[in-house]
Amino acid sequence: MKTNYKLVLMKTFINVGAKILSKVLKFPKNPKYYHTKMLMEEYKILKKVYWIEVYGNHQFYEPKTKKITDGNFENLLDVSFKTLTFLSENDPYYRSWIGLIFRLTYEQVRNFNEISPNLLRQIIRDSWLMDLFFLPQKVVKNGWEDFIEIALTNDLGNLYKIESNKAHEIIVKNKKNIKIGEK
Repeated sequence: MKTNYKLVLMKTFINVGAKILSKVLKFPKNPKYYHTKMLMEEYKILKKVYWIEVYGNHQFYEPKTKKITDGNFENLLDVSFKTLTFLSENDPYYRSWIGLIFRLTYEQVRNFNEISPNLLRQIIRDSWLMDLFFLPQKVVKNGWEDFIEIALTNDLGNLYKIESNKAHEIIVKNKKNIKIGEK
């Protein structure tokens, strides 16, 4: 496999910066604006899904030592949401752009209903190297929402469903040495 040095270098810069900023930046204590509250709710859900993925993926979590082997994405998630919530609370211009992002994302997801089953399978193949062209179009049409979820999230959609069933609470009870939540 060929090493993508540009990606390695970029991730190194991002990971180092995110690790530092994650410790410095804070969430607003009493969010005033609905945009900020939406961001914070999304963050809480994403963080719970992240922890389910960490515990289920031995690439990131070593059960014997109970240590997380890679917290880079968590740091990036924290920095992203801390930055966006700060801007949402303090700057109406940025808050309006955040609102537009929510609006456009809603439209983009709705647009999935207008594409063909072949295009949806192509998106899945291009994004996740998962070739579902062996499935008849009828199967894709009958499971349309599930296929959209695969196209957008790969397997993270399933982890979100697990989170919705409060699996993160079981993790908290079983793994008290690792804190879930805001840094």
